[in-house]
Amino acid sequence: MKQADYIRYDTESDAISSVELASIFFLLSLSDERYWKWFVVALHSGLQGALVLALRHGDSLLVQKPGTAKKMLEAWSTNEPSPLPYMDNLTGLYQKLSKTDNPHPIHFAIEQKVEFEAAISKIDSTRHDLLHFNSKSWSIGKNYLREEALLACKIIAALCAPTSTIVWHDEEGSVRMQLAVTKLNKALRDEA
Repeated sequence: MKQADYIRYDTESDAISSVELASIFFLLSLSDERYWKWFVVALHSGLQGALVLALRHGDSLLVQKPGTAKKMLEAWSTNEPSPLPYMDNLTGLYQKLSKTDNPHPIHFAIEQKVEFEAAISKIDSTRHDLLHFNSKSWSIGKNYLREEALLACKIIAALCAPTSTIVWHDEEGSVRMQLAVTKLNKALRDEA
């Protein structure tokens, strides 16, 4: 059978695949340290995807940077062409979910919210440093990365729980995400 000449991506499959790949890269990193970078990148992508899924609600305005969302609304109200979407960063996405004026806010317990805000900042910073690796030498503790990852799993699990505000296009996506985050969480705990 001939393969298609294109690759299709969508928000749900990308978020799920990122968490699944984070598990694979984590297990590979145990015998080959080069995979730690790709583990962090995949984990960040899965976390970002979960945040987007929780924020998208049809028009995806909450996913965009504030200036882009404003321009999109203006274009829609005047029947002008809409600007290209420009997604907000990880911290911005998380903050939008926590705001009470969000029509579908995620209500984390207060102690979780403080813990999660710190984790989001650390994960974003670590991913940035690994992807935009300047002219430097850098060491980072494996236990530190595992702790960051465990918190990311906790956030993803909370966002993707069956009672969350995410509307999945099919139930299989919800089940796959829950299995992926459970598998990653177990692998992280087994190696701690």
